[in-house]
Amino acid sequence: MLRATLTFVRRGEALVTATSLAVLDAPDEDFLARHVARLREVTAAEDALLSRFQHGSAIPKLLDDLRGADVKQFVDTSAGLATRLHDSMEQSTKPGPGVLAIIISGPDGKDPDVTSILKLDAIPELARYLVKAGQVKLNIVRDLLPAPGDLQKGISVPDERGTSEAIVIDRNPSAARYFFNAYELQVSSSPRESEKALSEAIVEGLPRTKRAEAMKFVAALSGPADEIAKQVKDRYPSVEINRKELGGNGGLGGRIRQNKVAAHMLRYRGDGITVIVPYERLDRVTGPQQVAGGWEMRIRFSARPKEETS
Repeated sequence: MLRATLTFVRRGEALVTATSLAVLDAPDEDFLARHVARLREVTAAEDALLSRFQHGSAIPKLLDDLRGADVKQFVDTSAGLATRLHDSMEQSTKPGPGVLAIIISGPDGKDPDVTSILKLDAIPELARYLVKAGQVKLNIVRDLLPAPGDLQKGISVPDERGTSEAIVIDRNPSAARYFFNAYELQVSSSPRESEKALSEAIVEGLPRTKRAEAMKFVAALSGPADEIAKQVKDRYPSVEINRKELGGNGGLGGRIRQNKVAAHMLRYRGDGITVIVPYERLDRVTGPQQVAGGWEMRIRFSARPKEETS
């Protein structure tokens, strides 16, 4: 089963909300269903984002209630959700126009068990057409919208991961905040950002003699950044973990992946020479220390280093 409303949203244009359910033929339903499926599949990715709704937000209940709503309730609630996005876009600098699809879906012959909100970016030619057309007829514009798998912004609930309240996709974080702000949703730092923050915290909080040990310890761990950071803090109390990328300062940390924190490098630059050392190999570096006429570093290798040219 799949039910949807479709609304064209564009900054600076008066919003015309859907007054009825979208009329969908079989290819239309398949198109939207594949978008939802691809969105929900992102939870299996190692770099999937986490999210949580603002404390006290009414949005989670609205999204849950949509699945049991009658037609009028569904259309009215969808209109309110579309208005939220339009208002948020009006406060943003350069949000692109698009088709807002609010969808409930489930297995054939069964009640819907998933609610999804998709913003399908519209190319300029399509945007001009939709301004004139008013209501969106998917069978006319479907081929001009992003294909399943190319979605830029989306939300889907429920999220079965336990560490996240909504499945989200955010392919352009700097420009997508208006979308998640509209639905009172906080999106986590990316795994890369959280891993970088944790590696920096270890380097800043520990002397070099302890860094390699700490990096080897954290390399074996994986999970939500706040949980991993706490384990590091418990073992190495001098490491400061109050960073938003790690769940501190009101932030929502991403995931820490196994063997990713230790993959970061420390660079020493001077006199046109660059020395790059993985954090877990810092115990093999001595210096830099001041000597007569300059500075000196020593690096210990387990095997004779090879010379390479570039």
